[in-house]
Amino acid sequence: ATDPAQIRAQLALLHARIYGELVTADSPEVDETFALYTESFTATSDRARAWKLTLVGMLSDFRSLFY
Repeated sequence: ATDPAQIRAQLALLHARIYGELVTADSPEVDETFALYTESFTATSDRARAWKLTLVGMLSDFRSLFY
């Protein structure tokens, strides 16, 4: 997906699956994760790599260990 709204919606779903947090696409938590995705994409210009880096970042968070 290239539409920011779709990316944010996907990130909100990932927050539910990885952290067990029900957040909206416009929440501060998703803002932080979206910033990580955007910076990753800017650095690599590769959407697949940006998603991988975002997932690594999310899974590296201690919240994922306790869900």
